[in-house]
Amino acid sequence: MSGRIGKFPPIQGIAYDIHSVLPPSQPPVPPSPVNPVLIPSAPWIHQIGVPVSGFFYTGKYTSAKVATEGLGDMIWQHDWGPLQPHFPLPPVLATPGMIALPLASQAKFFLPAFSTKEPVEGAVAADKSPVAICLPIFMMQVQTCQDIAGWGFVAPMGISFEAVSARWVGFTLGDLLAGLIGMAGDALSNLALSGFGNLIGLPTTLLGGIGGAAINGASTLFGMWSGTLGPMGQVGVNVGIATVVPVFGAAVLVSWGAGQAANAVGDAWQPPAAPAGSGS
Repeated sequence: MSGRIGKFPPIQGIAYDIHSVLPPSQPPVPPSPVNPVLIPSAPWIHQIGVPVSGFFYTGKYTSAKVATEGLGDMIWQHDWGPLQPHFPLPPVLATPGMIALPLASQAKFFLPAFSTKEPVEGAVAADKSPVAICLPIFMMQVQTCQDIAGWGFVAPMGISFEAVSARWVGFTLGDLLAGLIGMAGDALSNLALSGFGNLIGLPTTLLGGIGGAAINGASTLFGMWSGTLGPMGQVGVNVGIATVVPVFGAAVLVSWGAGQAANAVGDAWQPPAAPAGSGS
């Protein structure tokens, strides 16, 4: 099969997210004038934008120097980053969560094409990595932030609209499996990070939401930094942090391990290169 390379920056997107609702919330639960209890899950409209954080904090992309349409290319697992607005449904559930949720928002491209790898730019410079692909109709499903009862994870519940691209690349069953492995690793890692927040007693308030966003940010930066190390260095730092900070470190270790497994599957499932001089 073939897919189009996702161009950077993407245009816009929208998602249907499930998130907890932080107190105080309206309408109140009688007889209390203010509901002090966390509503475990409620629907939100996630407006996926292109905040500046996607350029320098969570971004994985190339510059226009390697593009063919005057734009950069999206690299697999590019995250649009925090500051994406969330709007509760129904609107009467508006709470401080409207401030806290964007601080930890995520929207990631989880479908790679291992047949085409390009250097990573963005938050950190890294070696070549698979490009992210979109459908021929210039849109792609993306995994976005979710949480139920304060336990966070990611799920492919968003749609991203992409810039027109004339570049086609091969997409194999191995690419699909690699993407699913990476997505599962992200979901498990986020669940572990939620457990870390619960373990240290983050409150279900705006302050707690800000603390959770800081934990997510620390995990993201550590993961991107460790990816610039050699194989043995990656093993050392990921196992080391899992030993020193058990729950947080477990989240980082799961994310890294899933990435390694996804890379192995994606690389192994590519068609053999044509013999030199064959003309194909």
